[in-house]
Amino acid sequence: MIRINPATSYLFSVCLLSVATGEEAEIKQVASDGVRLPWHTTDLYWEGASSVPDVKTIGVTFTVDRDVPDSVNLYIAPMGGQYLNKIMFYGGIQSNVNGWPSPTERRRVHPGPGAIFSRWGGAPVSIDAAKPVAGGLCESAGYEGEFVSVRKPIRWKSGTYTWELRREDTVRLKGQPYTWFACFLKDHKRDREHRVGALRFEGDVFSFNGRSTSFVEIYATSRIPRSGVPKVKVTFQPPSVNGKASTPLSVSVYHPRKGDRGSPSPIIGRAQVTNGGVQVELHNEVLQGDAAPPSRYRLKLSSESN
Repeated sequence: MIRINPATSYLFSVCLLSVATGEEAEIKQVASDGVRLPWHTTDLYWEGASSVPDVKTIGVTFTVDRDVPDSVNLYIAPMGGQYLNKIMFYGGIQSNVNGWPSPTERRRVHPGPGAIFSRWGGAPVSIDAAKPVAGGLCESAGYEGEFVSVRKPIRWKSGTYTWELRREDTVRLKGQPYTWFACFLKDHKRDREHRVGALRFEGDVFSFNGRSTSFVEIYATSRIPRSGVPKVKVTFQPPSVNGKASTPLSVSVYHPRKGDRGSPSPIIGRAQVTNGGVQVELHNEVLQGDAAPPSRYRLKLSSESN
């Protein structure tokens, strides 16, 4: 277990987080050692936050310290597998989003960088549960489990962003309530907000269990089947629910390795507590010796009993 100074503050501060340099990330190919993409280089599991019985908004603020070109496939997921009731969702930004131009035009296109919001499970999911924005993308399929997703091309750069879901209309279908949650990406550096699209969830009151994840991934697309790796730092803050920052006590860090379940990766990521939250440092070469972190460790965020 790795313990970090408990004095770290998690109050939102754009001044603290807006440390992005504007330089472009250095890209290298990394030896795969037989491990196929996607690579979950670093998974963060936020622990100890309180549950919320009625969610109106939920999101995460995060910072990318340099520009990432669209010649690689990088997925930064500030919310990497949470639940509203028993329905899992995730989302964030990708250096290469792809999907269908519309619910009826089901051909895959690759417009470049963008934001993504997806959900799984619950009742059988169809493309009717997606509302893409004008110029946005969508998809419903079963190759990652039954899911439905919306995406929006956005040429994001270095800077601080908030990825957030906001509850919208509740409708009734066959006598049952369903509620739309819309996804937004706020660019603090450029003072812009993008609507990514909306997805429909079964129910009319949605609880959050207090458990959240974030991850940094290198993935594969038909456009770039073997992506290089950018050298970049991403700082995640804890989730904010209904406009109030949560207060997790610690973060469990997992770097999946070859032979593990899930999506293993070469040793190219590591995490540490920093002034704005938890920073994930992605390297474009395999870490060795003392530089290589263990597969699992724990970062302490505030005082807790041993």
